[in-house]
Amino acid sequence: MRSWKTPTPEQVDRAVALLGHAEQYRYFFDRLENPEWLEPLWEKGFFRHPPAPVRNEEEGTIRFPPWPEAKYLARMAKHKPELVARIILEMDDTNNAAAISDLVDALLAVPPDVSAQLVETAERWAKSPYPLLPEKLGRLLARWAKGGKTEEALRVARVLLDILPDERRIRPAPEDAYRLLPEPRARFEAWHYEQILKEHYSDLVRQAVLPALQLLCDLLEKAIQLSLHHEDDQGPEDYSFIWRPAIEDHSQNRGDTIRDALVSAVRDAAELVVRSNKATVEQVVNALEGRRWKVFRRVALHILRVFPDQGEALAAARLTDRSQFEDVGLRHEYVLLLRARFPHLTPEDQAQILRWVEEGPEVHQWKQWREAQTGRQRSEEEVTRCREIWQRDWLARIGSDSLPTEWRERYRQLVGKYGEPEHPAFPRYRERTRSGPTSPKTANELKEMSVTEIVEFLSAWKPPENILHEPSPEGLGRMLSSAVAEDPGRFASEAPFQGSRSDLCSGAGVRAPGGFEATQGI
Repeated sequence: MRSWKTPTPEQVDRAVALLGHAEQYRYFFDRLENPEWLEPLWEKGFFRHPPAPVRNEEEGTIRFPPWPEAKYLARMAKHKPELVARIILEMDDTNNAAAISDLVDALLAVPPDVSAQLVETAERWAKSPYPLLPEKLGRLLARWAKGGKTEEALRVARVLLDILPDERRIRPAPEDAYRLLPEPRARFEAWHYEQILKEHYSDLVRQAVLPALQLLCDLLEKAIQLSLHHEDDQGPEDYSFIWRPAIEDHSQNRGDTIRDALVSAVRDAAELVVRSNKATVEQVVNALEGRRWKVFRRVALHILRVFPDQGEALAAARLTDRSQFEDVGLRHEYVLLLRARFPHLTPEDQAQILRWVEEGPEVHQWKQWREAQTGRQRSEEEVTRCREIWQRDWLARIGSDSLPTEWRERYRQLVGKYGEPEHPAFPRYRERTRSGPTSPKTANELKEMSVTEIVEFLSAWKPPENILHEPSPEGLGRMLSSAVAEDPGRFASEAPFQGSRSDLCSGAGVRAPGGFEATQGI
């Protein structure tokens, strides 16, 4: 071990006398490597008063002066951890992000049993709005977690990862202004937030287990609440099938918001807890389903699919729950679980689900709703057609290979009549890449519409004012020409008919009464 010399009082006094000049002050602390100078300098008043941030009100800027004393503390932390921790605990509080960054480095070099004593100080640092700190504080909470200081790590994580309201909620736009939905924010950039969750929070989940998962759920609940126009909305509808189409990683997900990052974090934490045998699937599912927002039920369905051997009975209970079968908000995860588990259900459970498909949606209520919307009655042919498309899509969701023989044949006939469904696992689907003019209706959608419906749609549809990457008349014309070319006889025979706008089973993403919902091909 290196032998350090303890400075004499005369040496300390002589050094302090020379530190009045900024250049000498920086030179001394930048090059000082002897930990034995730490206590004498502290007794002389050093390490007590970090420099404050310097603001330029005219230019609207802020500068964080470096503090060489903090860098010296960070270097000495591994040699005298208890003393460094005590010095940091007793120094003045500061908002100087540069100084705090060096002080966090010091705590990262100190054993967790010692550094965790500064949990209140770390909580204050976590509230800093400046971008120098998040990643280091993430490393600190991970270090504490691995060192057995889970309570302290959870306290810092709750502050560091807290969700704040959108500025538009704090300062609402004028009543006549177009208002976007609020987007909750973190104390720092979303990218850093996501990195902390991905790279450091898993260590806390491994040690704290369910409390760490519960904290993530708390944060996601708050993010959803702050994303609504009405703060008193108590759920369960969170419209997550729109802003987070798939719980698993998928190209349909935006992946650039705090809510997205938290959904992924809740999912990953739930998987990690089960995979590490720290909690059962049932415990995790119960914890998720105890939350009020629908996205948590979606994560629960995802967990049942990922761990089929541990949640067989739980999965069967949810697949045979009519409310979950009909819930558009749960559709994607329900379908993935159904597709994976249908072959393993009992014959009675399989028959129950197929009975729902046979019954179809509640037509009478739906007809009343659509007639009120359009001002005209729906023909039996239209209703039959819509019902059969609905049945086709549900059979596709189960998977043709898993269907009994007679149902497989029925599916084949429906596909021959109406074509293959597009993306039946999603209640709404966004096409990511487009080239050239685009159409508001796909080729399959146009083929599934009657000529009367197409005429009414053409009469009513108006292209958006901003046509960049949006459906255009030229794109619609190209798609319609393709549909006519495939079946010219149908269009020729029905061409004389005219009528008002018909949008039977249209309106993607909108729930209609009677069990109908807007999905592709419906």
